[in-house]
Amino acid sequence: MKAKRVAVWAGRLLALLSLAYLGWAASVHWEALKAWRPTEGALVLLAVLPLLYGAALLLVGESWHRLIVHFDGRPLPRTVTIPSFGVTQVAKYLPGNVFHYVGRHLWLARRGVTHGALAKAAAWEIALMVGAAATVAGLFLLVSPPPRLAFLGPPLSSPPSGGTAAGLLGLAG
Repeated sequence: MKAKRVAVWAGRLLALLSLAYLGWAASVHWEALKAWRPTEGALVLLAVLPLLYGAALLLVGESWHRLIVHFDGRPLPRTVTIPSFGVTQVAKYLPGNVFHYVGRHLWLARRGVTHGALAKAAAWEIALMVGAAATVAGLFLLVSPPPRLAFLGPPLSSPPSGGTAAGLLGLAG
């Protein structure tokens, strides 16, 4: 129980330090911030994009729920699995980009999900994210072939990039 209390206080301290850093960064760049005059379009984007991001996270959270239920074999409610995904997302931005996995693991292990099920779900999540990223990248290559990317060699020169994209989609699918 003492380790849990230390972890909670460490998390609170880290959140406080993060807010202090944001305040410091804002003070350093205050003149530029003060001069910023967003357009109506920018204000609309500032209002709409967080909602779209939240909706997208719900879809990914649903995928996490299904992975956990599949590998754990129990019908866990979404009120347990979705918050395990959403609440720990903030830990993604901490050093190492792994704390959200640790947070979800701890969150659900306390609710009886086996370590094996959690590890398999996390591995599948990573694999599915890589596949989704490769698919999106392939689609962008089909829509907008890049000019010759010398460091990648001839396969990504403009004429054959459609074929390369199709190959990437085939591998990702």
